[in-house]
Formats: sequence, structure tokens, C-alpha cells
Amino acid sequence: MLLLPEWTDEWDARAHDFVQPDEGAIYERCVRTVLADREMVRLLGKRPGVDRPQVRFQLRVPTYRQFAVARCPASQKRVFDKAWEDLAATRDKHETAAAATTWNWWAVSLLLVVGVLTTLWTFGFLILVLLWFFTPLALLLLAPRAAPWFRNLRYCLLATGHGLAWVLQRIELGLHAARWGQTLQEEGVRPVVAQLINHMLGDDPDSLFIPDGHDGLRTPRAQYYMVETAAAYQLKRKLTHLRDGTIAVCGPRGAGKTTLLEARVEAADFGLIAQAPATYTPQDFLLMLAVKLCRRYIEDKDTKSLSSPGSHRFGASLDGLSGGCVGCSGGARTPCPPAAFWFWDSPVRCVRSTVSTPQQ
Repeated sequence: MLLLPEWTDEWDARAHDFVQPDEGAIYERCVRTVLADREMVRLLGKRPGVDRPQVRFQLRVPTYRQFAVARCPASQKRVFDKAWEDLAATRDKHETAAAATTWNWWAVSLLLVVGVLTTLWTFGFLILVLLWFFTPLALLLLAPRAAPWFRNLRYCLLATGHGLAWVLQRIELGLHAARWGQTLQEEGVRPVVAQLINHMLGDDPDSLFIPDGHDGLRTPRAQYYMVETAAAYQLKRKLTHLRDGTIAVCGPRGAGKTTLLEARVEAADFGLIAQAPATYTPQDFLLMLAVKLCRRYIEDKDTKSLSSPGSHRFGASLDGLSGGCVGCSGGARTPCPPAAFWFWDSPVRCVRSTVSTPQQ
């Protein structure tokens, strides 16, 4: 669905082509429209010599214009050219008939229109039809006499007829010009302009850093910026086959381990992420992890929070520690649940995990 500015721009372009159906004017309008497009504006000015005036100067070369026209359907171009030829032929006939009479064909045409309307208003439609039938017959009978008034009247009528035909053909030409302009813009000029700009940018146009926005810098961990990678697909597949266990995610800093972990925990029915400090006492970390796990479970079940203020202070003091990241996800049926899966995220060389089952 087109937005209002795009809709108005499209109809403005059609109106321009309708009013100025010249092929050169249509091409220039297409060039201006394409260069004003956001996709093209973002590339202009990124390197010296690649600006709007230079690109327009290059596009005025006949080679680029012929190349743009050649990319469009030939049948539509032929229809547009045929409409131009028919309009020119009708204009020549009108000018020839108008020059052959010494009367003012405009005045004669106006008198005929007034007479027709008066007859229609006074005598009705039937009398008007009879007049239209018998008037040409009377003129044919008077034609051999070659009277000057008859000759002038005949050419005035011809000039009027060709003038009306010219008006109708001009409207038809405007409609063909509007359709040709849209086709030339989308199928011809736009690809040519894109190729020309890439050529002017040099041998490495893809090396340019052209950001479209900065929203991702403010929310780098947002889920709608996630890109499915082979590692994400592999982790998702393993979680589908396993019921419980420990999974280690290893890699260099900045590879996306924490992002992958957060995405999997958020997608789970019940998940938790806890920051593990670089150096810590195992008992303190396990206690912090247990507090977070129980607190997360209570929040998930929408029950009352822990009433012990000491546990809150202890949990809050350990929440701010930084380092690796450990997360758990899965379902639970006990007040303080064990995790179905443990994810260990740390830039380590080796990960060793032991899982013990408590005795009943």
C-alpha cells in the first residue's frame, strides 16, 4: 500500500508526463525522480565526484538514454511513438484546412455550435437529427457549383473536425505518455542510475559504510535485530532433541554468545540469565543463582515475593557482578525448580561439567 507522499508523487509524475508528453522531457523527469529517491540519495556525496549534478550530466549522454529506453518493452514504446505520429498528422491536416479558407474557422465553428444548441432547445432532438442528415446532402448538391462561400464553409468544417480530432488524440497521447513515463522510470532509468552510481563510486562500492538508522545502536540486544545463524540453528536443533543437560557455548569475545543465550532463554517457557564474575567463591555464586532462580519462578507464577529482606540484599549485591554468563531454561514443578538445560557462556578454552542427581 502506497503512503500519501508516495501516492502524490506518483500522480504528480503522471500529470507532468500528460502535460509534457515529449520523450526528452519524460526522460529528464524520470532522472530527477529517481535521483530524489532515498535509495539513491544515500549513495550521493559519499565520494568525490559522485553528486547529483555529475550524475545528471552523465545521464544526459545519449548512450545512457538509449540504454534506459532499450530496457523497456518495445511494444509500449511503439504505441507511444504511434500516438505522436497520429497527433502530428492530424495537426497538419487542421493547419492545412485552416489556411485554405479566408473565413475565421473559430467564428464559424462557434456559430455552428450556437445553432445546434438553439435548434436542440427550440425544436427538440428529432429536428436536430434531421438537420444533421440533410445538411451534408445539401452541401453535396451545391459542391459542383464551387461557390466561394461553399469552399470557405467546407474548409471551416474540415478545420473544426480536425481540431476536435486533435483534442481527442492529444488526450490519448497524454495517457500513453503517463504510462510510458512510469515504465521508463521503473524499468529503464532506475536500474541505469543505480549502475552508473555504483560505477562512479569506484571498484569497491560495497565497502562504504552507509547506515540507514541508529536504532540498533540504542537497543543492540533487541530480538527483532537477531539474525539466524548456523550456530543458532544448531542450538535450536539440539534443544529439540534433548530433554535436559548442560550445553556449553564457546567462542571469542564479541562472537554473539550472550546474544544467542538471551534469545534461547527468552524463547523458553521459563528462563533465567545470571552473570558469573571472573573470580568468585563457588558457594556465593551458587547461592546467588538459587536466589535468582527462586525469585524468577515466583515472578513467573505471579505469587508474593520473598519476604526475607536479607535474601533480597544478598541477591542484589550479587546481581551487579560481571563476567561470563550462565542461563537456564525449561519447565519446573517444584517451588524452587531445577533447570532442564544449563547454558554456559564464557570465552574459555575448555569447559568441563558434571551433573549429579540428588538421592531421593
